[in-house]
Amino acid sequence: MKRISTVGLVLLPLALGVLPFAMNAAAGSACGNCPTETKPGKGAAPAACAEEHKGKPVAADSAPGQARPAATADAHGDGQTHDADGKPEKPADACAAGDGHGHGDEAGSDLDMTPEQIRAAQCEHQMPMMQCAECRYEVGVAKVDKSLLAPGPDGKALVRTVTAETGPASVVLELAGEVQLNENATAHVTPRTDGLLTEVKVDLGQSVKRDEVLALMQSQEAGQLLIEHEKSQTETRLAKRNYEREKGLFDGKLATEAELTQAELTYEQAKANTHALEERLRLLGVGPCDHANGCGGTHPPAGQLAILSLRDGTVIEKHAVPGEAVSPDTDLFLVADLSSVWVWAGVYPKDLARVLQARRQGPVPAEVTTDAFPGQVFKGHLDYVGAIMDETTRQIKVRISIENADEALRPGLFCTVRLRLSDAERTGVWLPKIAVLRDENEQFVYKPLEGDFWFRRRVRTGIEDGDRIEIVEGVGGGESVIAEGAFMLKSDTLRSKMGAGCAD
Repeated sequence: MKRISTVGLVLLPLALGVLPFAMNAAAGSACGNCPTETKPGKGAAPAACAEEHKGKPVAADSAPGQARPAATADAHGDGQTHDADGKPEKPADACAAGDGHGHGDEAGSDLDMTPEQIRAAQCEHQMPMMQCAECRYEVGVAKVDKSLLAPGPDGKALVRTVTAETGPASVVLELAGEVQLNENATAHVTPRTDGLLTEVKVDLGQSVKRDEVLALMQSQEAGQLLIEHEKSQTETRLAKRNYEREKGLFDGKLATEAELTQAELTYEQAKANTHALEERLRLLGVGPCDHANGCGGTHPPAGQLAILSLRDGTVIEKHAVPGEAVSPDTDLFLVADLSSVWVWAGVYPKDLARVLQARRQGPVPAEVTTDAFPGQVFKGHLDYVGAIMDETTRQIKVRISIENADEALRPGLFCTVRLRLSDAERTGVWLPKIAVLRDENEQFVYKPLEGDFWFRRRVRTGIEDGDRIEIVEGVGGGESVIAEGAFMLKSDTLRSKMGAGCAD
């Protein structure tokens, strides 16, 4: 290897510094650090520029349409960094302080500002930043028009506020259960006497009303009673006439008192017999005007009875066929109101104490899910805890009442029950999950500032409890926050992450 002389090492940096300058001058371009421009074919750069950059590296021009890069630090020997036009470069923090805009981490700045600082902040438009439609997002402020808080045609508002609640946490106890009929809303329909079915008027799954005719039957007992009732009515009318005649004769001193008393006794016995027959007919389901009893009504063919529904509901069982002999022991129909159902589940002895304690403290909410309707949650409450243990399963039965307005839950479905039991040992502040938003690693909510203005505030969360979440820091009990529609405020206050910047 050849040795490089000391003189060569000294001249090499000088040559490297002058070469870019010579290339710029030959091409007719401007100096990378000086505004002086030379024209092609009209000589090199001015001597002042050459003297300025002697022995100093020069930045090449930028491509057309692009900003020229800044020169190296202190290229002009004035102790400052210069931009592409040779002007001293303004530090980024100085820019932020001078134009009223935050150019740092947007999420970390406004979340730490107090309401007083937000109100005092001024923007470059010479007005409070929170009131400036272009700049308020930089301090985490969003404006919510009152119309958004008003209920719409469907009764729901686009933006809804909630109040943070202070209370105990809850423990979820998960149980296996089965949907069954609400026995308090179910009716077994049976005939009231022996007879023969002549007509069936309803089918399975049909909705019926109370006292609606489900079937007709022919009853020998009912027919005999109707005949006896008609005979009794005739006897009663005759006894009444005889009594009235004897009374007239007695008043005219043409009949004795004994004759009047006997006529009155005969009339009262006839009336009692008629009344007894009417009661027997009523017990068979024959109404007061279904027979000739002086009310102007006429009875159907002798012995025909109507079998009526005992309640509003749906026919879910039917064991009725025309021509079938039936008796009071025959279940012809099962009519049930399916708008509410029961869910039976089993609790193991180790969980019984917690269930009983929670029930003593108030209603125990329950959530029911089933594979038949993935993602759908049916809400109800625990309304009964069994008094004995099942010897087979070694569990205590519990019952959950569920509102089933759309009749989606069908008796016989297996399901999962989640009971929410209060944990008195842990209390805290709670908000709905939808009120807590996230941006990168920060969680925040929107709290009222003043008027229509809301600002975002950092929160620290704890455990989740169903559809609510514990707030450890940032919101106190009784404070209002935005819940429904909070995502709309988030998209407004985080505009800088979607391309928004300072106004030009």
